[in-house]
Parts: sequence; structure tokens; C-alpha cells
Amino acid sequence: MDRERELLEKNDWIVECESPYEIRHKHTDSVATNHAIDSIVYAIETQPIIERLNLIKDAYLANLIDSNKFISEIIKTLEQ
Repeated sequence: MDRERELLEKNDWIVECESPYEIRHKHTDSVATNHAIDSIVYAIETQPIIERLNLIKDAYLANLIDSNKFISEIIKTLEQ
């Protein structure tokens, strides 16, 4: 829970309550509880991977890399 809490706080979420588990976003005042928090943590954790995959896709669509490089970069990203 400490790692999760650190991750949330680093991304502007404030733990309002431990039981039931409730968080609030510092800037939007959005509130999440229980399983919704799991979704937020997952989104925060996977964001760098999604951004990298989008960059690879954009490079391929702009013809900056060929299909072999496209596939190898996707595989390399997903294996990290």
C-alpha cells in the first residue's frame, strides 16, 4: 500500500481515508473509492508504456520505420 500511496501522491491524488479507501485528485476534486482506485493505479502505471507504443505507431505511420522495426519495437516495449 505504501508504494501505491506514493504513486498516487506523485500523480496529485490525496488519500482522504484508509477505510473505506478513498482518494481525491488535488486539482479536479475527482473522488475515487475501492476498485476505482485500482483502475487509477493501473492507468498511472501503464501510461509510460502506452505513450511509448503511441510513439512507435506514429513513427510507423509517418514511414519513419519499416514494419519489421515497428514489430520489434512493440515487442521490446511490451517485454520491459
